Amino acid sequence: MDGAAFAAPFAADADFVNIRGEHFRGQAAVAAGHAAIFRTIYAGSTVHFTLEGARLLRAEVALVRVHSILDAPQGPLAGRHGARFSLVLTKEPGGWKIAAFHNTLEAAKAGG
Repeated sequence: MDGAAFAAPFAADADFVNIRGEHFRGQAAVAAGHAAIFRTIYAGSTVHFTLEGARLLRAEVALVRVHSILDAPQGPLAGRHGARFSLVLTKEPGGWKIAAFHNTLEAAKAGG
């Protein structure tokens, strides 16, 4: 529930596309956006991440696929929501950084 901590692994000029298709540019924008949702629609929520796959595209560029389950206890997003996201990571002098993050909400399953 800390926007700055969430954004820490992002590159300074990272691209972030959320589940609604909104595009944020830069680590500061990712931090501010997440600080806002952690205070409001995601307040009290938990999320579980499962690594689905990762591969090097080049020695210093990796593509990572992750599945997430968000449990929101209240508000407009109350309930359980699945999403998948793809990340492009680049190896920087201080370690790997997220250069791009694209998040896609899973369609609701029939009957549940």
